[in-house]
Amino acid sequence: MEVQRNLFCFNYDACLHLAVKRGWDGWSCRHCPLREQRDCEPRARDYAESRPRTQGQE
Repeated sequence: MEVQRNLFCFNYDACLHLAVKRGWDGWSCRHCPLREQRDCEPRARDYAESRPRTQGQE
């Protein structure tokens, strides 16, 4: 099965924000030149607090 999204990409939140803003039903990282980019894989405690509000917001 091909991976559709890179959850560990530094730009994931910005892409999610854009998809919501434009009313898309979904999106894929398949053609993105950054699809292989990996921020470090997060640990559970990295999600203990909400994600930064400024990342990817216009």
